[in-house]
Formats: sequence, structure tokens, C-alpha cells
Amino acid sequence: MTRDASLSVVGIEERAAGSRSLTSIIIALSIGIHACLILTASPLQSANDRSRWCTVWSLVNRRVFHIDEIRQVKSWDSIDILFDGEHFYSTKPPLLATVAAGIVEGIERTTGWTLSANTAIVCSLTLLVLNLVPFGVGLVVLARLVRRFSPHEPTAAFLVTVLGFGTLCTPFLMTLNNHTVAMTGLLFSLAALLRILNDDDCPGWVYAVCGFMAAWTVCNELPAAAYGLASFLLCARKSLSRTLAWYVPAAIVPLAAYFVTMWLATGSLVPAYASFGTSKYEFTIDGVPSYWSNPQGVDRNLDSPFFYILHCTFGHHGIWSLTPVWLLSFVGWFGARRVENRALRMGLWLGLACSVLVLGFYWTRTENYNYGGVSCGLRWALWLIPFWLIAALPVVDTWWTCCRGGRATLLALLLASLPAAWLPIPNPWQQPWLFRALEAGGWIDYRNVPPALPHDVWTLFPTIPDGDDQTPGPIVEWSHATALGAERLTLQRRGTVQIDGKTWQVIRGRRYEPGRAEPVFSADWAILADRWNAGRPPGETLRWIDADTPREQKLADLAFLRGLPLLQRYHPGFIRYVKTPLQDDAYRCQRAAAQVYFDPGDGKKRYRVDAWFSDDVPFGTVQWDLQVVNASDNTPIRLERWTLSRIDPAPAPAE
Repeated sequence: MTRDASLSVVGIEERAAGSRSLTSIIIALSIGIHACLILTASPLQSANDRSRWCTVWSLVNRRVFHIDEIRQVKSWDSIDILFDGEHFYSTKPPLLATVAAGIVEGIERTTGWTLSANTAIVCSLTLLVLNLVPFGVGLVVLARLVRRFSPHEPTAAFLVTVLGFGTLCTPFLMTLNNHTVAMTGLLFSLAALLRILNDDDCPGWVYAVCGFMAAWTVCNELPAAAYGLASFLLCARKSLSRTLAWYVPAAIVPLAAYFVTMWLATGSLVPAYASFGTSKYEFTIDGVPSYWSNPQGVDRNLDSPFFYILHCTFGHHGIWSLTPVWLLSFVGWFGARRVENRALRMGLWLGLACSVLVLGFYWTRTENYNYGGVSCGLRWALWLIPFWLIAALPVVDTWWTCCRGGRATLLALLLASLPAAWLPIPNPWQQPWLFRALEAGGWIDYRNVPPALPHDVWTLFPTIPDGDDQTPGPIVEWSHATALGAERLTLQRRGTVQIDGKTWQVIRGRRYEPGRAEPVFSADWAILADRWNAGRPPGETLRWIDADTPREQKLADLAFLRGLPLLQRYHPGFIRYVKTPLQDDAYRCQRAAAQVYFDPGDGKKRYRVDAWFSDDVPFGTVQWDLQVVNASDNTPIRLERWTLSRIDPAPAPAE
């Protein structure tokens, strides 16, 4: 070898070592940044992960799978629950929650912290172990896998960067979910499978890793059963004896755990979400129907198959519109025939087949046309990412080495993929940035339209009860908790009076301060009930019994009835259910709101009232919130919640 040739070889080796160091730095940065994000993320981010955390809490604290107790705690309840006639359960398969419960118990015994009292730190530490550790190991496995099939270290560095920073795995690492653990499971299994297919003689433990991780992936993403079957057949074709001796026993472990935990939880081997659309999902408890009895927003599944597929690919939840770097996978599949390495080529074909099968599976399930609900992307497709990385490998290998234009294209696709990965930080349970942009531009609209109120409403009390001139109506009371006790408001129909040849209902209103038996405010009004109930403003339908009532008192009375210092129509909202001390069942209400700006003499204020109206109670109001803030800086001044607390005498129970 000549001196120049020797120097050339040394230079190549130095550049390769430098590239390997760069890959290691990328892996370390990704792990460090994601660790910081997980440690600062809020716990119990959405109904989806709260459903799993409820099971974790029950397993750790009560050694049961049902979540009857913890779901009643504020901020823990979830819509992703089912009711089997006796108990509430998470709709999620219990295996992952069982693993998380084991981690939580270890943390509690080691640190003395508890999931109840130290929710944030215990959840974060659990996610570090359950999500980040496999993810970090997966980055190393990916780098080694790429090096097995590519002589160019920049290819490994680029693909590690994609997984480490440019996919939807990043936001989902902040939450307890099945998608990231399934993704890492597939990555480990696929790396073992490609080694088995590529090498002439693989040790048995590689078959065991392939089988265990394939089964673990299936346990967390049931459509991955297609990959599980394919990996078994490919391993058996390579070595039937080692497949039976190593792959099968290893695969049995997670599969057995899956079915055992499911049986212990529900007494059935059928996944809970197979009950979707049945009474287990669509139930009514304490007068409140489950969310899935009347799903809202994107969960209403309004898109046609064509538009659903469009938005899953190049639309608001699109695989390629949100993460353009996956266009490289598309190109890789088109060129799969030209891939020289047989094992890698088989990996590409396997990834294409599984991707088509999985996407086709979800695209044919018309009852689930909701894009995975409120989430930052197609979360049920996340586990396919290792397939897409492998499909991109030969394309990256070629484009990075061919010319500057190829490298520029790769970097541009990666940069274009970063917003979808990082804008949802730290909570993946929100719509993608493209969804929000299209919604703001009026291109899409999945929002529900609230039903109209029965008539215009100008006051806190939309209906006046009917009655004769002899029998007073019931006393209806609303209470507001203060530091000194309960402040109370009461209304009562007191009979009728004739004014200008018309029959007016006499309504008495009183206000009581905490601890006082005598009212601090009392007034009697004559109201034309039919006009009031038809939606006319109070100024047109109200008279004062006391003709000498001063103007200031009249203005105060009108403000009392309106809930606001100025006249404003209440705007309709959605149907809600409100629990009160009066009965076990919640009242079915329609929420409504109104706000005004008013200067009481010390600066402009914004007054807002949110009210819950119901025809099932006299005067038509179950609850209202009053909020007063400074108009200049939104500083809170006053916040009150008034809730129906007494109807005396109580109405007869409905038959």
C-alpha cells in the first residue's frame, strides 16, 4: 500500500468514527431532552391516559382492576370507561396498566411517594421507565440495525435523528399509552428478525427476542397480529427447531400475561373495547348518560370513507402531510425490487404489507372514523414507524451520498416534520397543528352546534311557574359557599294580582347572608308569566308591587334577576348534567352564557354568567356561575357558583 493510500484509509476511518460519535450525541440529546420533558409534563393529561392511570391506582391501592373509587376523584375520571352492571372498568387492555402498576409500586416503596399524594412525580418516573428507557434503547438498536445494511454512517445518524426528534413518538412519550411501547416492541422484534434473515447462523436468544417483542407488540396493538404471524413464519422458514425452542416459548409469555390479566379484570378473554356500541359503553348512571351515548366533535364519525382516507394520508391527520419525512418510505417501497440485500428487501415488503393491512383495517371500521379522537396524529399508526424507517433506509443511503440536492431534500423533509412532533409538547391529546389551521380557515368544522333555547332568555330564571291566586308555590333556594358559610337566594310564587285587567304572578325574591335568619334583601314583583316564558325581556313583563320602590332599587332588582348589570340575551350552549344535593340523579340541563362590560364607578369590568337551565325545576335554573374581572388586565375580582339547594316542599317523585 502506498503512503497516500494509507493516509486515505486512515481518513475514511476517522470520518466514520466521527460520524459514529455524532450518532451517539444525537441519541444522548434525544434521551436527555425527552427526559426533561417527561419530568415537567402534567399528569393525567386526557381521558385516554386517565383511564389507564385509574386502573394503575386501583391495582396499587386496592388490588383490584375495577375503578369505581378512583374515578370519583376530581381530575381522575374518564370517558374511556365501561360499566358491566356492577363495576366500572377501563376500556383499555389491562396488561400495560398492570406493568405500570408494578413500576409505581416499586417507586412508592423506594421513595415513600404515592400516586395519590405525589401524582406528578410518580407518573413522570413511571413514564421514564416505561416509555423513555425502551425508546432510548430503541435508538441504539436502530443505529446498529442501519449499520448492518448500510456502509454510510450518515444514514444511521439521519434515521436516528428522525426517530429521536421528528415523529409523533415525541409527544406521546409524555403520556401513558400503548402506542410508543408497541413501537419500541416492533423495533426490537424487527431488528432481531432482520438479523435472523440476514445471518447464516443466529443464536437462539435472537429468536427469543424476536418472538417476545413481536407478541408484546401484538398485546399493545392487536392489528400487529399480522406482523406476529409473519415473523413466526419467516423464523420457522429459517430454522424451525430454533423457532419452536426459542421464539414460541418467549412469545407465549406476554400473550399469556395479556389473557390472564384480561380474565382477572373482566372474566372474559375478549378485549373490553369489543363491547363498543353495547350497553357496557352506552350506560346511564345517576341520571348521566355515558359520553359514548352521544359522542361529540370529531368522535361523531361524520366523514365519508373517501374524506377519511384523504385526511389520514394528506389531510389534517395525514401521515405524509404531518410527517413529510415518511415520503421517503413511500419511495423506498417503490424501489424495493432494486434492494440487493435479500433480508432488507424482505423487511421492506413486510413493512408495506403490514402498513396496507393495518391502514385498511382502520379505514373499513366506519364506527371509528374519528382519527383516534382528540390526538395530535394517527396514534394507532405509530407502531408502524420501524417499518417506515427501514423502508426509508435505502433511499437515505442513496440520496445522502449522491449529491447536495439529495441531502438538502432529506433535511427539508425532516425539518418539515418537526412541527407535528414538537408543537403538541407537552400534551399529545390535542388536534394536530394542520387540523387547527384548517379549522381556523373554515375548511373543516367538526364542532357540534348547540341546540337552540326554547325561547329567548334574558334572566337567570327562564320560566315562571304557573299557579292560582290562593296557593303559594314552593320556596326554591340556591346557595353559594363562602368562608363564613352559605349565602342563599330564594324565589317563591306567592299568588296572583290583577293589573290593567291582566293576571300577574307575584314572585318574592330574598337574599340571606351566612348565619342570618332574616333576609338582607326582599322584594315582591308582579310578572306576566306567559310573556316572560315566551322570552320577553324583564323590563316588559315585570312590575313592582310597592309603587314607591326607588329607581336605584329597581335597577338593583333587575340586575339580580338578569345576573348582570346590563340587559343581555343568553346564548345557548350544550346539554350538560348537574348533580345537586336534592336528588341522586343529575339534572339534565342546557348550558347558556351571557356577558357584558360595565363600569360601576371604579373602572370597566367584564361580567359573565354561565347558567345551567332545566325544565325539571321551578324557575328553570339548577346552577349558575358569576365571574367579574377587570376589563383591562383580566384580573379576577369575583367568582361565585350558585347551586340549587332546596325546594320546599319537595316535588313529588316522577313515576
